[in-house]
Amino acid sequence: MSSGRTGTPSELGATGWRRWGTAENYPKATIALVVVILLIYLAAWARSGPLTGWGEVRASELCRWGALVNEQIAIQYGVSADPYRVFSALFVHGSAVHVLLNGAMLYTLGGDWERRFGASRLLCLFVWCGFWGFLASLFWSHSQSVGLFTVGASGAIFGLAGASLGVKIAASEGGIREYAVRWCVVGIVLSIGFPGINHAAHLGGFAAGLPGGWAVFRWLRLPRFRLIIRALAVLLVGLCVISTTWSVRGPLWKSVRISEVRGAGTAAAR
Repeated sequence: MSSGRTGTPSELGATGWRRWGTAENYPKATIALVVVILLIYLAAWARSGPLTGWGEVRASELCRWGALVNEQIAIQYGVSADPYRVFSALFVHGSAVHVLLNGAMLYTLGGDWERRFGASRLLCLFVWCGFWGFLASLFWSHSQSVGLFTVGASGAIFGLAGASLGVKIAASEGGIREYAVRWCVVGIVLSIGFPGINHAAHLGGFAAGLPGGWAVFRWLRLPRFRLIIRALAVLLVGLCVISTTWSVRGPLWKSVRISEVRGAGTAAAR
């Protein structure tokens, strides 16, 4: 996975943004992210059993693979909230529609970003924006004194959109207002079509991506930052792996599963 900006003049635009279709520019990191997301969803769905909604995943399985909850939810199950889950919740999705929609958007935006600035910068921005999106969710839920149970890559995906806007601003490109309006419309449409969407994660991810994209274009695309960006990408991916491992081994999902079994038993008794 190369994070350098290489290629012939015909392959690179005036601002260093890559064209589609070059063999060396295949978006391997983006495809890897989509595959991981799909595999985690399938593993969680396979253990969920039949549910009312098609392709839905049980809460216990979402927790097993890294769903983010706040203290208010965790206290209900007598466990800690595990703040490290801000890194694992990125890869967890609650239904077939959820994972397919996010997977398609990630492939489109992530592939475009990777082709333009390289795999390492894509991975850094993906995790960075997802982290801040979930952090914004925690702050929002705390300020509203409500429970938080959230999963999904949409905060990171909105972050990639914000990063692309940041590049447009840094490069003084045209269409800045139209691009921003387009993503506002996307947010509104998702809100109408999918109730319960985590708006705080979307806004937090987008806000984190904006300066991230600006910084990539201004400084971080330069060759002298290549090793630093690669090392940071390895570190962030490692944090995601560790977070997921701890979630699978942690007590939260087991407590939620016990609650589900008791609830099913109570319903059967009635």
